[in-house]
Amino acid sequence: MIRPQNVYAASVWDPHLATHTNQIEAVQRRAARWVMSDYSRTSSVTSMLHTLGWRSLQLRRADARLVLMYKIIHGLVAIPSVQLVPLYNGTHFRAVLSHFQMLIISNWKWVN
Repeated sequence: MIRPQNVYAASVWDPHLATHTNQIEAVQRRAARWVMSDYSRTSSVTSMLHTLGWRSLQLRRADARLVLMYKIIHGLVAIPSVQLVPLYNGTHFRAVLSHFQMLIISNWKWVN
């Protein structure tokens, strides 16, 4: 229930301050304790997250940004790519496109 509300439009509102990122991650850490029913102060929440197979919300937001950029570049959303990626010449645009494709593909391979 928390994750859909926490991730909604994350590629737009993604926090840039460490304090805000830590506050958001704390929600997931508390949820991991609740799911595992382990409230001991000596228990490792990091190992709980690993056991549950939950990636950090920061990584999920990074994935969302990459997917959004891919959609923008390929015209799958109504956001003009020319305004976001300066088009100096065809070579530059192809290099930027290739870079984002490699990031997205490598990210998908890492997740699967």
